Amino acid sequence: MSRIYIVVALLFITSGYCEAFIDNNESSINLGVRTYPFSGTVDGQLKSEKLIWDQRESAPWKFAMLQSKLTLASHGLAEVALSVFPVGILELGGSTSTTSRFYETKNFDCTLVLCKGILLRSVVFGRLMMGHTFSFGSLFTLLAASQTQSKSSDDSKPFVDEVEKLLGQAGSDEFAAQSVAFGLKRTEGTVLLLHRQGKYKNTNDKNQQTYLVYRTQIDSFRVSVGAGQYQSNRFQSDFSAVLGISLTDGITAALF
Repeated sequence: MSRIYIVVALLFITSGYCEAFIDNNESSINLGVRTYPFSGTVDGQLKSEKLIWDQRESAPWKFAMLQSKLTLASHGLAEVALSVFPVGILELGGSTSTTSRFYETKNFDCTLVLCKGILLRSVVFGRLMMGHTFSFGSLFTLLAASQTQSKSSDDSKPFVDEVEKLLGQAGSDEFAAQSVAFGLKRTEGTVLLLHRQGKYKNTNDKNQQTYLVYRTQIDSFRVSVGAGQYQSNRFQSDFSAVLGISLTDGITAALF
C-alpha cells in the first residue's frame, strides 16, 4: 500500500511553472493506484498556502510562500508537512509521519521480514520547477530530491517499505530519491515524462521507474493516467500503469 508518491503525488503537489499560487486553504480526497508492483490507497488532505511577498506583476516566479499539509491515508499514514517557497520556482521542506501498518505487503515473506507494526518517517526534500510559455503551450522541467529516515517499532528483522516496495535495515535506514520530469501544459491538459530512482543506504535495495503521464482537470476532479516501467532488485522490470484522481473542495489551488 502507498500514497503512490512515486508518480501521482508529484502530479498533485508540483506546479511546473508556478503561475497560480494565492493565499489559499484547500481540502481534497485523493485516490492513487499502481498496477505493478500493485499499490493503492485513498487519503484525505488539508493544505494551507500563505503568501509572504508577491511581485508577480514583474515576473511569474517573483513571490514567496509558506505551505503546510496534513494527510491521513487508508493504509495507516498520518503525516504533517511544511515547506517554503523562497521564490516561486523553488520549494524546500520536510515532513514527519507515522504509519500504523495493519496489513501484510504482497510479494514479501512476512515471516522473515517485518511487514506490520509502526514505521516512523522523517523526510527533507527540495524541488526546482522551471518553465516557459510559448504559443503552443508551457514547457516545464522539474528536478526533485528527498532524503527519508525510517525507523521501525521492531528491530529484530529488516522492515518492508510499503511505499517503495523495498527492504530497509532492521531498526532504521535512510532512503535517498531523485526525480526529473519534463512536461508540456496546454489548456486541455498536461503531458509529463517522469523518471525517478531511489536507494536504501544500508541494504542497498533500490528501484527506478519511468512513466509517461497525462493529466487533466474535469470540474473539481484532477485526473492523471500514466504508463511506463518499474524495476528494482526485488521486482523484475515490467510494465506498470498508474491512476490518480483528486477531488478538491472547489477552492482554487496551484495547478500546473
